[in-house]
Amino acid sequence: MTDTPEGEARGASDEYVSKYMEGGSALAIAKKRVPAWWFLLFAMPALSGLGLVVAGFIKGGLANVLGASLAGLFLVAFSAVMSLLFSHLRMVVTERVVHVQLGVFGPKIPIERITKVSSGSYDWLRFGGWGIRYGRDGSICYSVPGGNGQCVEIEWTNEKGKAVHHVVTVDDAQQVVAAIERARSAAGALGATGVRVEGDAGASASDEQAEQGASQTAESRARETS
Repeated sequence: MTDTPEGEARGASDEYVSKYMEGGSALAIAKKRVPAWWFLLFAMPALSGLGLVVAGFIKGGLANVLGASLAGLFLVAFSAVMSLLFSHLRMVVTERVVHVQLGVFGPKIPIERITKVSSGSYDWLRFGGWGIRYGRDGSICYSVPGGNGQCVEIEWTNEKGKAVHHVVTVDDAQQVVAAIERARSAAGALGATGVRVEGDAGASASDEQAEQGASQTAESRARETS
């Protein structure tokens, strides 16, 4: 297991995170499962569907039974799919990108495009609840109820140059912010060629190049005088 720098979160990965969210190279992983009562919201269409099926059999007749059964099965399937899609909120920080997914929906935020990141308390009144929400200020929220009420706010610029503001509920917001800041610092240390240059190593390389240049100049002058 890879050591995690102090002050950063490295939560438990799962098969989905490893396969679709670069979990194997993550600096931080935050995952929240929705509370049990959340699934009751998605169970209501399923119960309605079962009620339609029962009503169809009570009324009798082939048309009534087939119609009610098809409608009921559709509602049951819809409820099951929605429950699976929105069962988890995941946030993964790598050196290149921040992945956010509520179910299978969410952005991939390039580290180099992030302009500001902070942690705070999630105000559900600001977004009118939980789920995928849009604030009046143009911000986009990915949230689920429960936990300690913390959130991470990320401001970044997309490929079209438009400012984007995302809010994500996580239980270890400060540690996630620390991981993002570390990734931003690492990205800032990349030169124009995309090669990471550490301070001491970069200085040594520059000194060596300067010495080689001075030596070549001295040799050229010596040839000219001779």
